Amino acid sequence: MDKLDKTEQLSKLILVVNPGSSSRKYAVYDGEKFIVDVHFEIAQNKILCTINHGSSFNQALIHIEDISSVAEQLFEVLKYYKVAVKKDSISKIAVRVVAPSSYFQNHRVLDKAALNRLKELEGSAELHIGATLKEIKIISKLFPGVKLVGISDSAFHATMPDYTSQYGIESKYASKLDIKRFGYHGISVSSVVNQLKTNKKLAERVVICHLGSGVSVTAVKRGKSVDTTMGYSPLEGVIMATRSGSIDPIAVQALKKDLAVSETEIEDILNSHSGLLGLSQVSADLRDVLAERRAGNDKATLAVKMYVHRIQQAVAAMTASLGGIDCLVFTGIVGERSSEIRTMVISKLMFLGLHMSAAENHQVDNPKQPVDISSSGPISIYVVPSKE
Repeated sequence: MDKLDKTEQLSKLILVVNPGSSSRKYAVYDGEKFIVDVHFEIAQNKILCTINHGSSFNQALIHIEDISSVAEQLFEVLKYYKVAVKKDSISKIAVRVVAPSSYFQNHRVLDKAALNRLKELEGSAELHIGATLKEIKIISKLFPGVKLVGISDSAFHATMPDYTSQYGIESKYASKLDIKRFGYHGISVSSVVNQLKTNKKLAERVVICHLGSGVSVTAVKRGKSVDTTMGYSPLEGVIMATRSGSIDPIAVQALKKDLAVSETEIEDILNSHSGLLGLSQVSADLRDVLAERRAGNDKATLAVKMYVHRIQQAVAAMTASLGGIDCLVFTGIVGERSSEIRTMVISKLMFLGLHMSAAENHQVDNPKQPVDISSSGPISIYVVPSKE
């Protein structure tokens, strides 16, 4: 593997931390100038580390047992690849926060009061908040005294109108309990919007499909969120890696009663043992499920069909929210890397005027900038890297 450039970073830097439900992403910036990003994800029952530094790109399977502890190895990884970013040069740390509340629909300094609020909400988005709290604990020890700021993953969706952000319950209950559709993947979606705008490709009506371990589809009009599939928590919406997506609450009650489990246990079933994992009984990793589908596994085949079907439904619904569509975007690990899934999703959406170039689509895997894979007509289809 090629070693990366030896560039001393003498100024005070910003570390960006993104503890996802099944991955960890880190990036270092000098103001708005990008220096390096490191992405840890589970692959082949090991941890795959991807590091980008300017024009340099490296990948390697590393021997770390638990992905939740990779922050402790971050600077060892940077040192190995000769990226001269020192711990004592970090002056601020920005942490992605996924938490259902109006309080966390704004960016917050992660002081004692904010952390207490976050702990109180842990049961509402356990996959994310638990990982975030653990990450904050590790980061705080690694960088004692450095200011931590929580970057809201739902702030981008604060522009949603009340008819898409509210539930059909009495307003007094919604107000008292702070229940509304906050939406998530906002950092990812806003990064897509910014990239399209920078490249002068931002259309008036854009539907953005964030396809990863978590999945959401968002309607964006003139650069603002007007509707999205995730709601009060990241569980609502389409089928995901381990999450069920939207399910009738009466069905949840029936499941809870039959299994004789607690509220915490039923939430764990819906968040961590459902979705692609629960349906296929193979894996939460879509790559494994697709491989089993090709091998003729009926459960894997059903899981993929349901996954794609729900995404197709969501794209059509978001198109209705916009009154039409000018551009469709795929982003997130699956959206950026899987030409197979992009083909499946588009297959039933041609009635919207979406036409994809099979050749262009097949060539796109992990792009570094927006790539147009549409073939003809007025509607663009882009694959855009998510920069969370």
